[in-house]
Order: sequence, then C-alpha cells, then structure tokens
Amino acid sequence: LVVNLAENSSSDERPKTCQFSTRNIVLGTGPSPRLPACAEPHLGPTVVHSSRFLLEKIETVGKRIAVVGSGQSGAEIVSYLLSRDAGCRKVHWITRLNFLPIDDSPFTEEIFTPAYSDFFFGLEPNVQERLVKEQRLASDGISIELIKKIYRQLYELEFVEEAGRPWQFHPETELSDIERKSDGLALKLHNRFAQAEETLPIDVVVLATGYENRVPPCLDALRHRINLDGLKYSVREDFSIEWDGPATQNISVQNAARHCRGVPDPNLSLMAWRSATIVNSLIGEKIYDVDNASTVFDWPKIATATS
Repeated sequence: LVVNLAENSSSDERPKTCQFSTRNIVLGTGPSPRLPACAEPHLGPTVVHSSRFLLEKIETVGKRIAVVGSGQSGAEIVSYLLSRDAGCRKVHWITRLNFLPIDDSPFTEEIFTPAYSDFFFGLEPNVQERLVKEQRLASDGISIELIKKIYRQLYELEFVEEAGRPWQFHPETELSDIERKSDGLALKLHNRFAQAEETLPIDVVVLATGYENRVPPCLDALRHRINLDGLKYSVREDFSIEWDGPATQNISVQNAARHCRGVPDPNLSLMAWRSATIVNSLIGEKIYDVDNASTVFDWPKIATATS
C-alpha cells in the first residue's frame, strides 16, 4: 500500500506532500458531521453544524436561533443561548424525538465492555440493527445535570427575570426544508404528533445532528476495492475491513464499527482494547492480553463465519 500525506500549512503555499509504503493501514480519522440534505445548500454564517458553533463566532444578540437535534451537543448550545451572555431574541429547540436523558446506570454501563462488543459482533445483522436503535440513549442522550440546568434556566427566565418565554421547544418535529428569505431563513417543520406542517422564521440554524462514518478521501483510489454497504464497512472480528487486496495487507478501522459492534464502539473506554486487538492481529501473535475482561454479565461467545 502507498500512502500519500499532505502537510498542512497556514500560508498560501501549496501543501508539501510525502509518500510512504506500508503493508497495513489503521484508520483513525473519525466520523464526519451529518447534515440534512435540505441544509447543505445553505451552509455558511447562518446555517452551521454544531461542530462549527464556536469557530464561526455566530452573532446571537437579538437573533432568532434554532437548534436542531437533542443530544448532548445540542443541549449545551441551547443552554448557552438561553443565557444573558447570548442575548437571543428567541431560542427554538427542534428534535424528531424528545429531550431525553442519557442512560448511564450501572447495568447499562456494562455494555461498554470488550465482552459485550464480542457478543454483539456475533449476532445476526437484523438483531444488531434493533439493538443499536434500542440502546441509543446509552450514548446519545443528555446528561441529567444539564437537563436540570436548562429546566432551571426556563423557570428563571419566565418567573424570576420576568422575561416572558423567549424559547419554544419542538418535540416530535422534523426539519423538512430550509428556504432563504430577504429577512432571514424559513424552516419547514413537520410535527409528528399533529401530522401538521409549520413554517418558522429564523435568523440562524445550528445543526446538532450528529456524525456519520465516511470513507476518507485518502482512500478514494481504493474505494472501488472496498466492501461497502452504503457508508458502512464490512468489518472483521479483528477490526480489519473486507477489501480485495492481499490477505497479508490489512486496512483496519477505529470508531467505524458501530453497526456490527454496537453503541459502545466509539466510546473511549474501549479504545485501548480495540487498539490492542488490532496490534495483535497485525503482528500475528498475542502481544497484549485482550481476553477475560471482567463484567457482571456472562455474555455468550457466539461463533461467527470469520472466527
């Protein structure tokens, strides 16, 4: 395998490139922002992904701002927008579901273990898909402390500061379209409770819509040789992916196996174990002990076609 690297530069000079030959590659490039299709044509100073919220230096004073998405990032941004420092005219919080707390209870935390990851890997794809949906709040909810903070902020705004209700929350509501108007933006919303459409005048939209795995540009030349299901790699038990290259040359992935390893896959608690598993596979011997990790559950080891 030949890897081409470009060196970032703050100047206008063309980036320097260098080339390495290697037998194996481990991808740790992370996921990319997930954006609704209707938002992509409008990206800029008034339509941003949450990952760019602090970088873009968005003007908030006197503005009508909508946050789309009810995970931890969206909640943190909403909490800031409700503060005096932000000075917003109105804050809208839009989510397809509800404003739900993360489940970090002790037994749920037990799924963030190597034993559960191995157990999950052996399940049928339809069962894996169901469990990822059912266990979403094990990783994607809002911390209970932040939920309580936002609730106190709403009370203080309305009853202590007597500022009225400079917010509107929209549960069970989907963003269906964005239109640019002379005086701002118009969000097209679909309320799933009432099965009704609504148009919301807005100045700024923050998309706290999460992230998704994509094949990084550095693999463009090999993309046609990689076994892909949409944006998903076909990941083997040792975290290498299926491709049509030599069996002695692996492309391994970090944080790209949620679909076949479960919601714990991106979690930092499994990084050392996952890295050790990859190293053992690449070297061809057990350099690191990755077996017999302690857990309160006796997850069965399910035989797989690749094990």
